Amino acid sequence: MSQTRTVGLDELDALGNTTKAYTKASATSSGMVSTMVMFITFARLVNLHENSHNILSPIFIAGLLFGAMLPFTYSSLAIKATSKTAYKIVDEVRRQFRDNPGILEGKSKPNYARDAWTSQRSMRLGT
Repeated sequence: MSQTRTVGLDELDALGNTTKAYTKASATSSGMVSTMVMFITFARLVNLHENSHNILSPIFIAGLLFGAMLPFTYSSLAIKATSKTAYKIVDEVRRQFRDNPGILEGKSKPNYARDAWTSQRSMRLGT
């Protein structure tokens, strides 16, 4: 394939991935709203709103949503930090290959300490 076709296909692939991500987020939000509506309807049908805890209060429902959101928030932050660190390590490995071509030929060893330092630095600084 020619270079221009490859570039065009890469752009279309990226657009498709972005569209899929937006669609998935929309479907998840829609599912959450539907679930909350079914829960509230069920609670009203069986008179759960009359007990002393009042689980249908807006504050309780907001707490349910917030509590359900927390694991996903922490997971996304951990994934983001891991991917940033991985990119930094890949950049360091590429730099070592560029500066020392003997690594690819097996004539010299890479600087493993520098890679470990990059990983530890990202962990400590959170970047």
